[in-house]
Amino acid sequence: MTAPGAEPYGGQERGGAWPEIRRLIDAGRAGAVAERVTGLSAAERRQVAAELPGHLRTSRAARGPWAGLGACGEALLLAGAGTIGGAAAVASWLGRAEFAAVREAGPLAGVLALRSREWQADVAVRLASRVRPDRDAALVLDLLRVLGVEPPPHDPLVVAWGNEWRVRWEGDLAEDPLLATMAPRLFEAEGVGRSLRGDTGDHHVSLLARLVRAAAGGAVSRGMLLDGCVRRFLRGGESADLRFFVRLHRALEPLPAEVAVHARDYLRLIPAAPGPIAELALRQAREITGHTGLVELDPADLADLAEGMESAVFRPERKLARAGLTWLDRTVRRMPDLADDLAPALVTALGHEERDIREYGVRIAARHAGRFSPAAVELLTGAGAGLPPELTARLAVAFGAGSPDPAGSPGPAGSPDLGETCDPSEAARAARATGPRARRASPVPAELPAPLPPMPLPPPPATPEELELLRDSGGWAAAERYLAGFVRLLALDPEGLRANLAANPPRAGLRLFRKSSWRWVDDWISALGWEAAEPGAEQTWSPSPPSIPRRIDITARWDEEEPAPATPADRVRRRVPGAGEISAPHRFLLLRCAELLGALIEGRLPPLLLATPTLMNGHLEAAELVARLEALEAAGAEPLEADFQQALLRLPRRVDPETAARAERLTSWAGRRAARRLAEGPLPDPVVTVRRPGADAGAGWRTGPAGSASPLPPAPAWSPPAAGPSGDRTPRVSAEAVPTGLHLVDALMDGAGRAPEGGGGHMGWWTAVMPSHPEVVAAHLMAYLAPNWDRTQAEARSPAELAQSDGPAGPALALLLAYRLTGSDRDGVLRELLALAARDRLPAADLGEQLAARVRWEGLVIGDVTSPLEQAAHRGAYRDVWTVVAAMLPRLLPDPGRQALRGLPGLVELGVAAAGWAGARGETPEVAAVAARPGPGSLTRRCRRLHTLLTRS
Repeated sequence: MTAPGAEPYGGQERGGAWPEIRRLIDAGRAGAVAERVTGLSAAERRQVAAELPGHLRTSRAARGPWAGLGACGEALLLAGAGTIGGAAAVASWLGRAEFAAVREAGPLAGVLALRSREWQADVAVRLASRVRPDRDAALVLDLLRVLGVEPPPHDPLVVAWGNEWRVRWEGDLAEDPLLATMAPRLFEAEGVGRSLRGDTGDHHVSLLARLVRAAAGGAVSRGMLLDGCVRRFLRGGESADLRFFVRLHRALEPLPAEVAVHARDYLRLIPAAPGPIAELALRQAREITGHTGLVELDPADLADLAEGMESAVFRPERKLARAGLTWLDRTVRRMPDLADDLAPALVTALGHEERDIREYGVRIAARHAGRFSPAAVELLTGAGAGLPPELTARLAVAFGAGSPDPAGSPGPAGSPDLGETCDPSEAARAARATGPRARRASPVPAELPAPLPPMPLPPPPATPEELELLRDSGGWAAAERYLAGFVRLLALDPEGLRANLAANPPRAGLRLFRKSSWRWVDDWISALGWEAAEPGAEQTWSPSPPSIPRRIDITARWDEEEPAPATPADRVRRRVPGAGEISAPHRFLLLRCAELLGALIEGRLPPLLLATPTLMNGHLEAAELVARLEALEAAGAEPLEADFQQALLRLPRRVDPETAARAERLTSWAGRRAARRLAEGPLPDPVVTVRRPGADAGAGWRTGPAGSASPLPPAPAWSPPAAGPSGDRTPRVSAEAVPTGLHLVDALMDGAGRAPEGGGGHMGWWTAVMPSHPEVVAAHLMAYLAPNWDRTQAEARSPAELAQSDGPAGPALALLLAYRLTGSDRDGVLRELLALAARDRLPAADLGEQLAARVRWEGLVIGDVTSPLEQAAHRGAYRDVWTVVAAMLPRLLPDPGRQALRGLPGLVELGVAAAGWAGARGETPEVAAVAARPGPGSLTRRCRRLHTLLTRS
């Protein structure tokens, strides 16, 4: 049988120009093809154009799905360029993935030269507008240069241009005709910073180094580059995405006069920009303001200067806060009259979460004590009331108030009845009166801000072109939107979708079908695209029968053969790794994709998906689920089972009664099941338990069905247990699920804590699978992260989304936070902790117990715990921090005659501050026991202060 698109038929070849053109294409003679097509008549061009798509398929099939087109690729490209009619059709042909290896635009431009200049420009612009981030755009960029066409404003094209010059070994950037247009767009296009973050500029093969040389030679304006960097900083973004622009700004080595116009911009960047940008902005602001004659300190300038210094001191990074204080110190030395205006920045330093910053602030205040007015002195001494006694005494001596009795300062400023010298609100008013725009005037932390509601998920793509742009975006939200748009467009515009997919096939290529299993959602999305563009592709290109036996269940043997598939959907499901190979959440994601592909092959795909979230935390609003079920019933369509179960998992825990009543009117099987679920409430939570090998049989923690955490009976004396048989003391998490009648949901719930050998893929997606069950997500994560934390921490993106989840939290989430709190991403976990505290969902007592367990059983240094907890307290989470410390102390305070653990006095000191701010009351027996011991030891003194505070009436 002749393959689709083959030329011979009826034993004869088609006449006309096509046979000759075909032979030249098959021989790979691109030059001869270009010359021949330029001499074709209009009828011959139409004939050749009609044959090209079929011959492309034939050529691709002859080489197999894993090989490229070789030399005939360029010949096919030139044949289409010379014979296809409209500019849009030519651009679509030239942009096909099969021609990605063609890089030289000279022959193509020669073929296009037969048309008008306007037509050529139209093709070039259309082709440039189709460039995708994952495609090599060398041909497009070269065509724009050869034709002299201005590039369209398309972000992936800018990214491609930047990457080209980042890796190009030859050529002078100053001679690139695209430079004038593309260089300014580097600072506006999305994705540029991320793609260039590895460009350090320390080699001549570097866009950064080439831009600096071009600026030095006058080919591009230094002012434009510096202005672009500052504008890019002001737009914000992740630190990694801004790294290239920071390096470029530094490499240009601007003089103060060049950037003086941006003085206020640099000051605006100091408060909230990522650390490297804030550091750069602080340095530039210091150089500008320190350069004689550049900045006249009128009242507005003075206000900006004071706020910039205070913002620097307010930063949590020790390096930035210290640099801000050094800037303040030098400024007051040069201009003593500004001491009162800058006093609020010193007040902020005295309330900083880092002890050495508070000490540095005291030194500077003492150094300039004689330059402050009485009002500023009163402000500073009042703010210093919450400092440790020795620092309070140094301030008092510096301001001439004598040396107070350190024992008479039992607690921090703001604690009830502790003898504070300045009311926080009075201190704040004094700060505003003494210095401009002071934002923080007391060491008493502000309350946590109200949590922001989750953002809505953007709608699915509405056109095939939008869907194509989203295909390779990455992340769970993009994948959900892609799948929803794919299904919807297949129902509304199947021909348009298929045409677009055929013109822009998935980058995985047909070699995808040679793989026995597809472990990633991207593989399944590619397979969906191939099947939609070429129905039957999965069966046509897959090897049959399978040559590699595969374990399909945790109990199966490797040498067992799989049963023959009964349906196409069964055949597709065989590509999903078995339950013993990958984690339950990972497998659940792949089963949903397999269900979609099987339904597409069998022609039973519904017109819409139920489970697409409505919110960026993964939730699906109940009213929207009911509306989608109503639409399916009206269309006479049945939802897919895995899609339906995922939709139920994504429902919030609280549902509007009106929505539940509306669901009662649904008549389909899915509608009735959804109505029953909405009426009964959220899916039941499993019992999650945390244990450690070698611990007493009863030692551990568990979360009940209602989410309340409770300790199992503790081991005697809380002493380190013997390790397990292999010396392992890694905590183990397990779950006991309540059957729901939903087999996929039950597998997710019951599989928490298990770590199949295949790993935990798509970890960053897991919270969106179960947004109302954060404890279950944490249990799944801990199965992988606890044993190999340092190696896998980069994958643990879920905790950031767990902070937006809606459901009970207990020991599993606490254990996850306990590991992340001392990991490398300190800033990230601090944001997560504060977000959970703001939503009243931080399992603080469980966190304290898990941190204490890590100290006692894993050798965790207490100081590594105290520092991030102190930062959280100073940012408003002091009530939860006190709960954490209160849970740690009974398990860490030493028995009589035993030596205290290193760092324990600092933890008690943090407890004093947090308990004072929280207004905590109630005796803690273990603290009282240490406080009652004789002696002047540091731990004993601090426990006395804490005990006095907790037992005051």
